[in-house]
Amino acid sequence: LSILLNLLLLAGCVKSKDPVYRKVTINGPAFCFNYSRSFGSFGSMAEENDSTALMVAGGDLLYILIDDKPLTLRYREADGSYLSFSIDTADHFKIYQEEKIISLNLSDESDAWNWIEKSNRTAFENLRSLYITSIPSEEQITTLKKISEINPSLGLVLEFEDNQQVIEDILSVFNPTWLVLPDIELRNITEGIIQNLNNLELFCVDGGNLQDLDFIYLLPKLSSLIIPGWDPQTNGGFRFKDIKNLESLTFIESEITDISSIGFLPDLKSLHFVECDTLSEL
Repeated sequence: LSILLNLLLLAGCVKSKDPVYRKVTINGPAFCFNYSRSFGSFGSMAEENDSTALMVAGGDLLYILIDDKPLTLRYREADGSYLSFSIDTADHFKIYQEEKIISLNLSDESDAWNWIEKSNRTAFENLRSLYITSIPSEEQITTLKKISEINPSLGLVLEFEDNQQVIEDILSVFNPTWLVLPDIELRNITEGIIQNLNNLELFCVDGGNLQDLDFIYLLPKLSSLIIPGWDPQTNGGFRFKDIKNLESLTFIESEITDISSIGFLPDLKSLHFVECDTLSEL
């Protein structure tokens, strides 16, 4: 079940332009999908060295699989209607958009950490995301500062064993504009970390952790929220209405039966239910 609700608001309530959708051709991926609107079941696959296409709008979060390397990227209108991605044949942790390094896959077996230490800082100028799949050591977190000094606002995907201290250490280094925490809990984070999230515009977080995320209400720029696996019966009580600038809300594989648990959101422009099979009343 995939349901898209377009909400028409009074002109006095609208704070920014409505999203403009466009068809974007993507060259290079084996698979891709629009996380903000359709999730994996409604993605697009391509043959080797072929291209595929997605419907996207500015600010959407895209998941792109190139060979076996994941790329999570927030689409910009300036990206245009054609995107081309590739993996470095020698250093597989590097992902290129045309000739620019835009993302790094960092793991405990990756040579990326050594590459970061040895590289000139100009190598990080075009980075748009880091995909971290193992708990970095203290030395590696220090290495990340080399990137943050030139590119502090890139997006972060933190997909490793739950470790709040390490998460806070990473977030203390960056000021991300978007953040993906698939299976990680955050509780009672410090004021300093909250300050580092003041530029956060998009947050993707597991629905089972929502009740512990009171700091979300304090984020002044948060406009897009993606929530997989939310069950309002067991994890209810989250106050969506207290996210002051929320414009896009996506639920994925969530146990929602009706929209009363969401409440009235006057600035919301788009509400997406993806594979929410229990939803029966709008």
